[in-house]
Amino acid sequence: MKKKKISNRHNLLVYARVGQRLRTMPFLIMIFGLILLFLSWLPTQSTVQGINENILKSLWDGRILLVIVVVSCLLLFLLTIIIGRGSCVEVRAVTLHIRAGLLAINISYKRIRQIRLGQFAAQHTEDTLRGRDWNLVEALYDQPCTVVDVTSWPWPGKKVLHKLWSKFMFTRDGDSLLFVVKDAMILNQQIDGRIAALQANAKKGQYLDPLARAIRTEQKQRGRK
Repeated sequence: MKKKKISNRHNLLVYARVGQRLRTMPFLIMIFGLILLFLSWLPTQSTVQGINENILKSLWDGRILLVIVVVSCLLLFLLTIIIGRGSCVEVRAVTLHIRAGLLAINISYKRIRQIRLGQFAAQHTEDTLRGRDWNLVEALYDQPCTVVDVTSWPWPGKKVLHKLWSKFMFTRDGDSLLFVVKDAMILNQQIDGRIAALQANAKKGQYLDPLARAIRTEQKQRGRK
């Protein structure tokens, strides 16, 4: 039996919840619009008993607007699916790739100062969460999470990221990144592994055996002459 390969891609559970919340209204409006289109189409095919056909004919005359509303809601619905399922943190070879909502950035492992395992409840205490926020993260409240301390922030910068991303992507003080994923421990191990591998490769590239070091020293001396 083949062992299941552990993925380097981890879905962000906060945005999965955001996507679920946002898609409800477009879906309902789309269904309601389709029902109106169907009802307005019926009088064009036959006489419908017990229904005011004038209203339905008016709807049919304005069917272009109804179609625009339905298509717009469909696009919004698909967008919420992309937001929910596409938001992730991915441990790549050279950078840590983060896609939250519609904005994606890459953070060099050199920028990462520390990786630690945290608790969502410790970062965003219940007394700081308002009604809508609590409904969003209630299911994630006891979830372990990955806390990433960085030495500097990539483009577009810390302030812009705070405005474009959910506040639950950051620790309470806003100085570190917070990743709420299904298995934070595995994510931590993968990031630590990449940092260690890059550091080992850097040291390996800098190492010279004694013979090579002597040859380089001799070449430098000849150059000076």
